[in-house]
Amino acid sequence: MMPDVISKPVRVVVNDNTPSQVQPPFDYDAEQAVIGSVLIDSEAFVQAAPYINANDFYAGKHQIIWQAFLDLAAKSASIDYLTLQSHLAANNNLDAIGGPAYLTRLITTTPTAFNIQSYAKIVGEEAVRRSAILASGEILKSAYDRSVTIPELQGIASTEFNGVFRASADTAPNMKVVMRDYVDQRTAQMEGKAQPDYIKPSLRTLDEKLSGTSYRRSQFIIVAGRPGTGKSTFMLQEATAAAKQGKHVVFYPYEMSRDETIDRMVTQATGIPSEILLNPALMSDAMRQQFFKACAYIETLPIRIIDPSSTAFEDAANQVRAIHTTQSVDMVVLDYIGLMTSRERRYPNREQEISAISRGAKRLAAEIDCVMMSGAQLNRNVEHRSNPRPSLSDLRDSGSLEQDANVVMFLYKDERWDDPVRTDIYVAKNRGGKKPTIHARFVEEKTRFEDARLHTFDFSSYNR
Repeated sequence: MMPDVISKPVRVVVNDNTPSQVQPPFDYDAEQAVIGSVLIDSEAFVQAAPYINANDFYAGKHQIIWQAFLDLAAKSASIDYLTLQSHLAANNNLDAIGGPAYLTRLITTTPTAFNIQSYAKIVGEEAVRRSAILASGEILKSAYDRSVTIPELQGIASTEFNGVFRASADTAPNMKVVMRDYVDQRTAQMEGKAQPDYIKPSLRTLDEKLSGTSYRRSQFIIVAGRPGTGKSTFMLQEATAAAKQGKHVVFYPYEMSRDETIDRMVTQATGIPSEILLNPALMSDAMRQQFFKACAYIETLPIRIIDPSSTAFEDAANQVRAIHTTQSVDMVVLDYIGLMTSRERRYPNREQEISAISRGAKRLAAEIDCVMMSGAQLNRNVEHRSNPRPSLSDLRDSGSLEQDANVVMFLYKDERWDDPVRTDIYVAKNRGGKKPTIHARFVEEKTRFEDARLHTFDFSSYNR
């Protein structure tokens, strides 16, 4: 017969650095109540299955029973005392779980199936605690290994603990649960009780052309253009717009210092030219009043501007994960991917390194469920064509950028245009959405883009 509890006590260090044998965390009564609830009412399985899996149970016999429930559900068979007993017997597991008598005891000792979700939550939380103990052991082992660098140790620690908490939510819910949540969400949005969970661009025309889908969670968005087209300005403008919507943003300005980035934010907010910001003594009284109001407002925005001490993508990713553990991150902006490197290994060429970084950025967006936006350069071929409108093949050292990105937006200008401040924003790729082109105006003295149609960028709220 399989032992009731398959896990062993773990060796930990407690007071005075003395080792002690302690039992891993688990709640035997809650495990019994979960299984007993399903045997009382098969609908309870539907309620609990999205939140726990067989490995979340500590007792070996309970793991076997829950796996049997999953097997029966996969065959669309009914789940009850008789079908479970038959399935366990057919797989030579009935004696291992204590026989029919144990199944009967589970039914008689469970007061009600009504509290199934509470029982399941307890089982799941105890499983997370046990996983965290195992992850801590792996981190401890790596910390003692002096061949592991500090950035590598940060990555190991982040991966181990992210794996713990991601695994606790990875049980795939059935379509009944999925569709119930989906319909509830859409109904709330229809009735105006909930806002769509996306980030609006700063330019109203772009938002309208994208039909309200705009920047969605888990998307990897590339903003590309030749040097001087305003990629950094546009991405900072989008980051600021997201922060104004209450979204938590992390911005990495690899091309500028943090102070230079804040200078641009102030210029975008007030219209005070950057050369006057660099020489504040030239400010008029009105400008000074604008300056202090704008600074006071920007201070309240949920945006972090990180002065990167390293160009390695892994360092930025670990830092974002660390921030995300204390404050949910909604948007990450990398300005720009062409200035980043990878610590993973040496690549034979730059294209493969960029591919590794872009795959990492895409994975990070999915991992923390945020919008990931990065700038990218276009190669010089576009300058020698009669039509300067860029295409996806123009991405410099693109590697898998084109493939990895959910959205690719190009900023481009044409010297033949009569309007010298005109900049077109062309959405060349948009999975599941429209691919519009909009006309914008780049106002150089204000370092910002405006809707060509509206001739305005709404940042007036700083003055409220």
